[in-house]
Amino acid sequence: MPIWEDLKEIDKKGLFTGNNNTTSYSTGILTLDYAIGYWTKVMNEDGELVDKPMLGIPAGNLISLISESGGGKTTFGLQVGWNIVKKFENGMLFMIDCEKTLSPQRMFNLIHTSYDDPRVVLDRENTSIE
Repeated sequence: MPIWEDLKEIDKKGLFTGNNNTTSYSTGILTLDYAIGYWTKVMNEDGELVDKPMLGIPAGNLISLISESGGGKTTFGLQVGWNIVKKFENGMLFMIDCEKTLSPQRMFNLIHTSYDDPRVVLDRENTSIE
């Protein structure tokens, strides 16, 4: 018996149980979605393993953007973040501006939404850099 089967037998917390929760979110930038995408195997309704493309950012990932000043980190992060959350009725985009340099007008222009959209929050007050 493979070790995987042994572990599943003694697993009391469900740590070695798989699921078909394979979710990824489109960045809104098709070439990027394909570049970071991959193929995975999922079980269909008939119990057969089939290939499924996973395009975009896999659910549950934390993305770090690193570049020099003026390299487009804020623009890229806001646009990708908004492209992901705007599809969901209760989706929220939180922008925490530690440097306090992002103007609300620029932010709303970047994501092409109105100032009164309740799904967008820019926090510049409760931040500090130590």
